[in-house]
Amino acid sequence: MPNLTLPERASSRDEARELTASLPASFANAVVTVDGHSLDWSSSSYVDELVKQILSNRNASKLILDQVSERVALFAKRSAERRGVFDRLTVKVRPLAS
Repeated sequence: MPNLTLPERASSRDEARELTASLPASFANAVVTVDGHSLDWSSSSYVDELVKQILSNRNASKLILDQVSERVALFAKRSAERRGVFDRLTVKVRPLAS
């Protein structure tokens, strides 16, 4: 099961492609987990590209976004729904800081 860790700030499609560039060309039947606990800010285009690269282009059976903010969760769900891969996305939102 491939695992990725998101950077503290993520703003462009190019950055998402860089993060996924060294990954296998196909994730058929694989679950990919992305750790987002350190991500403070992200653009919608970054999240969209991440969903595209992992679920659409590399065909992972599931993408799990773990410990992401509500904002990233919203971007990911919108992207997955628009791309027809919503059923393969799991989002775990991190608790709000107290």
